[in-house]
Amino acid sequence: MRDSLGGTAKTLMFVNCSPSVYNESETKNSLDYAVRVKKIKNIVGKMVESQAESNFREAYAQMDSMMEKMKALVL
Repeated sequence: MRDSLGGTAKTLMFVNCSPSVYNESETKNSLDYAVRVKKIKNIVGKMVESQAESNFREAYAQMDSMMEKMKALVL
């Protein structure tokens, strides 16, 4: 459960409860699940781009502009 709800994003969960006796077991299971989910703590943080990723983006942009110039020369 921690793997699917954890991470660096905030998670919001709604639990629907029914006052009907017919839905008592389902309501209890939902509330038990909500209690377990509430115990999960995730750290929200800003995603920081690494230097290698930044260099790759710059190189990609340069190659892309070179390809556009080459296409213009061919046409």
